[in-house]
Amino acid sequence: MKKLILILIITTIGCSQQNDLPEPLTTQSNTTTQFSDFYGNWNCYDWIVDEITGTTHHRKIMFSSSSQGDFISLNDYSNSGVMTQLISNSGVNIDSTYFDNTISPSGIKFKGVLTSDSTLMVYEYHIVGNSNDTSQVKEFIKE
Repeated sequence: MKKLILILIITTIGCSQQNDLPEPLTTQSNTTTQFSDFYGNWNCYDWIVDEITGTTHHRKIMFSSSSQGDFISLNDYSNSGVMTQLISNSGVNIDSTYFDNTISPSGIKFKGVLTSDSTLMVYEYHIVGNSNDTSQVKEFIKE
């Protein structure tokens, strides 16, 4: 039953139209603008239980910028106090209030939108080899 519900959720979220996404904070007219409020640490307070290992964990996204471009990193924190860096400085495109990381040598895909000054919604994220991370909608709060 859990698998059927999970398949339905993934199918529903995975098939969402662009119109289903939240409105951006500001609209830009065909210009690419770096949005400085993305930069920093964003914490997901939703703790997830890994059904295989029984470990409870949550995740933190870090956006940074340098002369080489904009980057995203992803840390995973478990309730045992262990931190694992799942993504380290992967390139990301930031345009107005959206970010997109579709091309990554490690097969990592992220898409999201800034819904308020302090809330980031990730509406698609996929790490190759980890089916639990496909098309999950998560909110991250700026620290």
